[in-house]
Amino acid sequence: MDQIKKAIERAKANAAATATAIERQVGPGHAASAENWQQPAKSKAPALNVSHQQLERSRIVAHLPGNAVAMSFDLLRTRVLQFMWSKGLSTLVVTSPTGACGKTVTSINLAFSMARLESGHTVLVDLDLRKPQVANYLGIRPGLDVFGVLAGKTALSDALVTLDVAGPRLSILPTLTSADRPSEMVASQEVKDLVKSLVAEFEKCIVVFDMPPLLFADDLISFLPTVDAVLLVVAAGESTEEEVAECLRMIPDNKLAGLVLTKSEEVQRSSYYGYA
Repeated sequence: MDQIKKAIERAKANAAATATAIERQVGPGHAASAENWQQPAKSKAPALNVSHQQLERSRIVAHLPGNAVAMSFDLLRTRVLQFMWSKGLSTLVVTSPTGACGKTVTSINLAFSMARLESGHTVLVDLDLRKPQVANYLGIRPGLDVFGVLAGKTALSDALVTLDVAGPRLSILPTLTSADRPSEMVASQEVKDLVKSLVAEFEKCIVVFDMPPLLFADDLISFLPTVDAVLLVVAAGESTEEEVAECLRMIPDNKLAGLVLTKSEEVQRSSYYGYA
């Protein structure tokens, strides 16, 4: 039995038990203790307006408390945060073996879910310098992006944007165009300095990086030493056993925050994203 089938079975078996345990521990719609998170910083710019129709088209739902799929991302949020808090981690990459697995949808929904916590701050960074999609999925077109920050032309605080639907506890650092040399840029000292600046700007918050598929390019491999944890998004029926196994070989065990299953009819019928 391949790893995807195993993960689906684990997700189905653990979904109800996980939901019950989480609600018993922290109450429905909330994650585990966030005592180490600071209060959200004030944004310099007004929050950008986001179309609810655009979010629906992009399958962004985690800002809707009580929505069945949003609850799935709340469960994912809690599992990820428990992993990170237990190790004192603050930076998380979301990736996939190949394209079209749903990594960007997962990144955005996870960040939206984290931002609903009352005592924390989340930063979502589009670091897919090959095919940036976060701004497109949200339907926003801010004037500044990550390239200005990396070039030293834009202050980090000026490039971060907030959204009216997500509130002040979520900051987004968008990327609006692809890079000419994405691998070299991700491996650059400027990107390392950016990560340090984000962690310093929002002490003990969670920084989520949406990055290219792991088997598509070497961007993430060069970035792994800089980031604390990795969440792997796998599409049932599309990602092969060999692809998943290769990704798991490339990600250090101590950095693997979890594996998310998307596009599984069995898991979708139970209203949960699979998590293993």
